[in-house]
Amino acid sequence: MNQYNLSRETLALLSRIGRSEARQSVYNKAPEESERACFEVADPLLEAAGLRLVYLNQYRWFVRELSKLFRILSGPDLAFHLETCFGKWLNLGLEPRTMTLLLSDIWQRLVPATPDPTGKGGHHGARR
Repeated sequence: MNQYNLSRETLALLSRIGRSEARQSVYNKAPEESERACFEVADPLLEAAGLRLVYLNQYRWFVRELSKLFRILSGPDLAFHLETCFGKWLNLGLEPRTMTLLLSDIWQRLVPATPDPTGKGGHHGARR
């Protein structure tokens, strides 16, 4: 791994994603539903970044690509294709820390909610 000179933070995130057996809540969903879920997380981050429109649109295409990958892949296959996606968008000029932040937040927020294993209510595995 790391043919794209990714940061340690990004590699650690990709490694966690690759080891995860949980499929994202948008897995096997319609493309529109998957995109909507990803943009619910990404839009506030992108708006707060104050990017110029040309860059904002590039990051939005990056998020669309993430939503497609989360919809069709999981585990090591997902991590491999996310690494390739990162390489593509790095070569197109996106900033690696911003991409890592977007991926991390989207991945964490789309982890499917599972019942709390302690039986005390609430949810386990989903960040609210």
